[in-house]
Amino acid sequence: RRPSYAETGANVLVCGPSSNDNDTVGVTTTALLGGFRSDFSGSSAATPMVAGVATLVLAANPQLTARDVRLILAQTARRNQPADPGWVTSAFGPAYHPEFGFGVADAAAAVTAARTWSSVGGESTRKSCGPYTRTPAIALPDASATSSVTREDTVTVPADCGITRIEYLEIGFTATHAYSGDLRIRLVSPNNLVSELARDRVCEGVCGNYDDWRFGSTRHLGEPAAGAWRLQVTDARSADTGT
Repeated sequence: RRPSYAETGANVLVCGPSSNDNDTVGVTTTALLGGFRSDFSGSSAATPMVAGVATLVLAANPQLTARDVRLILAQTARRNQPADPGWVTSAFGPAYHPEFGFGVADAAAAVTAARTWSSVGGESTRKSCGPYTRTPAIALPDASATSSVTREDTVTVPADCGITRIEYLEIGFTATHAYSGDLRIRLVSPNNLVSELARDRVCEGVCGNYDDWRFGSTRHLGEPAAGAWRLQVTDARSADTGT
């Protein structure tokens, strides 16, 4: 399950075990002075376990690159809460969930895959395209008490980009809006796969304009890059307008 404190986002690749705020049992691990504890939680618990899986992958096949490790983690992850309707399948890669990425890192499956994995290469062989930019200056009307309005603009990636299997996508976004927590931002690929870049939310602290904010997305793993990519922005809460 997603704990109450966890963020969602298309930048999530995989997740790791933790516990919820009110759980009486968390992750069991070592503690100070030779002891143990069973209440370890948060990203402090989840992150080192996923890092440990990555270490096991490299121990099984030291010739692999960072790109290989990311792909192995995604393709071998365990789909937690498999009946949850948030899981979306596609013809390009494993099933994806905006709250879990490709699922929980699975050490046994990842190590098995690593032993026979053919490397995709390192940074020297990684292709990149763009940036492809637009400045639409579209007004974002305020949400009413009963409805909200979505505005959309399209960036077209040409066929000569040459990327047939996306590994990672970066989106720069600027909006003049006094309360960016009002905005819901989604990227829709040419194949209608959706990256939820930001959900509307109540901000903690400063919540001003997006100024060339960099969103990342792993959701389009394996998808070809060419085609029309649609950015959809919705002012989903009342009180402010923007552009």
